[in-house]
Amino acid sequence: MRTVTRIVPREELGPGAITREPINLSKFSKPLARVYIVPQRCKECDYCWKFCPNDVLEMSDEINANGYHHPRVKSGKEDSCVNCGMCQAVCPEFAIYAKEVP
Repeated sequence: MRTVTRIVPREELGPGAITREPINLSKFSKPLARVYIVPQRCKECDYCWKFCPNDVLEMSDEINANGYHHPRVKSGKEDSCVNCGMCQAVCPEFAIYAKEVP
């Protein structure tokens, strides 16, 4: 028999439900990063904007020298990147990376 586990959003938990959170959660701040894109390397595979967990990226209207649309940061999402590294990990052309902003 197979057990299926699903993650339940906090809103669905009833009152008095026990959740695991760090005791010192207030000492941690949300990381902020800036996304850097190398348009010339992009081959429009669309992995970066499909797999971005915070939905920070979208396809650009611009076309690089090879005829591909490269990604760009969505308007209004400039402060939404948390430097998870997903875009950098999935990009086969090494055309995107993020650096944490102090």
